[in-house]
Amino acid sequence: MKIIKPNDIKVETYKNLDKSLTTAHNAVKNMVRLSEEHIQYVKSEIDGDLLKCNMHPFVEAVHQAYSRHLPLIISPDMIWYLISSATAAHITLNSEELRYKFVDHDGKKKIEIRRDDFVLNSKSNPWHEVIDDFSSKIRELTKNEIADTLVANFSTTSKDSRVVSQIVLMDAMKNYFDYHMSTMCGIPEFRITGEKEDWENVRDKTLKIIDLIPEFNKWYNNGLSEILQQFIDVFNDKIDNGFWNEIYKVGGGSGGPYISGWILALFPYLDNQRKNGYAWETSWRDVKGFFAGITTKSFDYHMNQVPFKWNYLGQEIDMLFIGGLIGVVVQKDQALKPVFGYSVAKAN
Repeated sequence: MKIIKPNDIKVETYKNLDKSLTTAHNAVKNMVRLSEEHIQYVKSEIDGDLLKCNMHPFVEAVHQAYSRHLPLIISPDMIWYLISSATAAHITLNSEELRYKFVDHDGKKKIEIRRDDFVLNSKSNPWHEVIDDFSSKIRELTKNEIADTLVANFSTTSKDSRVVSQIVLMDAMKNYFDYHMSTMCGIPEFRITGEKEDWENVRDKTLKIIDLIPEFNKWYNNGLSEILQQFIDVFNDKIDNGFWNEIYKVGGGSGGPYISGWILALFPYLDNQRKNGYAWETSWRDVKGFFAGITTKSFDYHMNQVPFKWNYLGQEIDMLFIGGLIGVVVQKDQALKPVFGYSVAKAN
């Protein structure tokens, strides 16, 4: 650090400090006029009292230092931010004239970053990693070292100031690229137990039931047939990743969440023994839209119950056999497994 004393003015203290902002979160909200619920994340290198700015923060700092006789700190990152921001503004205003300098494609190329670990409205999402990923993609797709030139790399560059410089890069290139980020849930691994013969047996038993109950043919043809064949195909080393990714999707909306995916074809009857239209009348593939499908509440927490009477030493007791899937266990390697259980109980 070098200290410059260009005159004999005495350093004063800051009086009547306005601490109404107190946090970087409030500063961002004040500067860009965003409502509270819209701000997903704020990160800053604040190491003192934060002033409320009535003008550009760099100009505000110079103005306050000048008028209140206070020292002013200036870093390479600050000056480079002003230069690179002006560069971004100029490129935006003259993007077509400058296109050949930076990219070889016409129009806007899509850059997509996928982060399945992100949660909407969470304050702990590592957004700096996403911005760094976008910056890296831009570096790959541009020329004349524009990415490395705009991104700060000084001895004073902090993690936060580097991220800001990467945002400037994205701003400068926004007329050449569309930035997209996706977050998807999914099942990373399926473990299909048994042998091929077991799954063929499941299919054959199902066909036997259809012989006895022809109405079930609607259910079979509306999705169940395909599902059973996919299980068999696994043991023939024919794996359709698209199919397995379609087992379960969740959408929002009033009354939801709504479930779609081929799991629907495994439940021809829902709560209150009402028929599932996606099994009887149409296919699970016909579910369209974010608010379509079946609500989670439609799937009963169901166990099969069979009443019987126990003549116990001359006394008749009403009893129940109860059986089904009773829950889900988390195994040591974090795999989830629905588990069977049964019970014998007195009837109420």
